Amino acid sequence: MSVFEFNIPARVIVGLNVVNRLPEIIQDYGERVMIVTSETMVQQGILRRVQSLAESKSYGVIIFDKCSSDSGSDVVDEGVLLARESRTNVIIGLGGANTLNTAKAIACIAGNDGYIADYFAGKTSRRKKVAYIEIPSTHGICHGLLDSFFIRDVDDNIRKEYRSRFNYADVVLVDPKLTATLAPKFVVAIGIEVMAHACEAYISKAASIMTESYIGNAIELVYANLKQAVIEPENMVARQALSTAGVFSSIALNSSRPGTTYALALAMATRLGLYRGIGVSIILPHVMEFNLTASPNKYVRIARSFGEDVNDISVVEAAIKAIEAVRKLLFDLNVPQRLKNFEIEPEGFDEVVRDARTYDFLSVLPRSVTYDDLLNILNAAY
Repeated sequence: MSVFEFNIPARVIVGLNVVNRLPEIIQDYGERVMIVTSETMVQQGILRRVQSLAESKSYGVIIFDKCSSDSGSDVVDEGVLLARESRTNVIIGLGGANTLNTAKAIACIAGNDGYIADYFAGKTSRRKKVAYIEIPSTHGICHGLLDSFFIRDVDDNIRKEYRSRFNYADVVLVDPKLTATLAPKFVVAIGIEVMAHACEAYISKAASIMTESYIGNAIELVYANLKQAVIEPENMVARQALSTAGVFSSIALNSSRPGTTYALALAMATRLGLYRGIGVSIILPHVMEFNLTASPNKYVRIARSFGEDVNDISVVEAAIKAIEAVRKLLFDLNVPQRLKNFEIEPEGFDEVVRDARTYDFLSVLPRSVTYDDLLNILNAAY
């Protein structure tokens, strides 16, 4: 049997109002707290609640709200400097994907030495001195359960990955109530992204039995609850199901790697300004078609997770049903299925492909991709 490795040292707590447990959690890790967040969390009133909870068990809380969907390495360095000067020993990441990646990076680097450019250049973190508590404001991937962070390098405008065994959160608090303010289009896009990560982690050559244990549940939970969460924004049963899917998909990714869809979506977000979840939604069916012949049996499992009847048909026919199920879900949710719907020009595709090819996780794809392959996928999605 093949060797597989996974490491999830984080304590994960999922459920309604679990954010209220923050005070008891903080006291286990330190008293000098910095909350890394965004202006959006300020406007929605979520920061005020988390700050109040943190202040009940700390000497003072520093608010670092410089994060945005486009913030990059300069913001990380600014946060690292502030954390060191204030002798912060607990960092709380509060917000969406880019905020959580930024918070993770600050926590990792602040407890070591140097700045983010050093780590992109090959420096390794040697210890974990600053505790990291993650509070997602979406039902997406729990970045605290992964060993990597992705940060846009402002020097060359490429979103780069840094991996370390010190990158995990100490605690991840997944409270579905914090997702209630998400606009419907983001509910959909984030749900599809969770589903895409599950699919791509499963078909990756890096996948293990751990991956297989979680992908089916992640896909089923998204498929069964995404429409309901859009129709009934206050339906906390559906919200918690989606948040749980995000946790399951994160665990699947922990024992595997992302895929082509994520590489292209990251690059499109940086180069074309397309929200990553939307990019994933548009690209996913085309990448699935590309990988079909390399992973037909796994696609049959995915089709079953969508509730498709795959009895008494060939493996290829059953695998195609997985792709059809994704397209049908996107259609039912009114997701635009062409890049041209977002005023994107194909002239920018060369830069997108060049950036996407820098990610080392492309080395474990079920089917290797060339420059032309990636360009063809983008053109097919246009």
